[in-house]
Amino acid sequence: MQFHLDLRNRIRIELRQEEATITAKMKVRERRSDEQLASLIIRAIREGGMSRRMLFSYPAKADSQFAMEVYEDAKAKVGKDIANRVNEASA
Repeated sequence: MQFHLDLRNRIRIELRQEEATITAKMKVRERRSDEQLASLIIRAIREGGMSRRMLFSYPAKADSQFAMEVYEDAKAKVGKDIANRVNEASA
């Protein structure tokens, strides 16, 4: 009987250790994934800002009012496009 109790206790201890090891590995993997996602988001924002400045400066040289109209139109279209994608994904 004592043998069974000792064996059960050892198994419990080993299971807890394995569980702790797996949990620690999962946390590391999640943290790495979060950092990669944050990096991609920052890069997308940076690239978008650079593109906007480069593209806006070209028509702004000729006609700043026209450049603002084009910018506002593009902003509205992108907003609609994002809303449509969200709606399609949720459907």
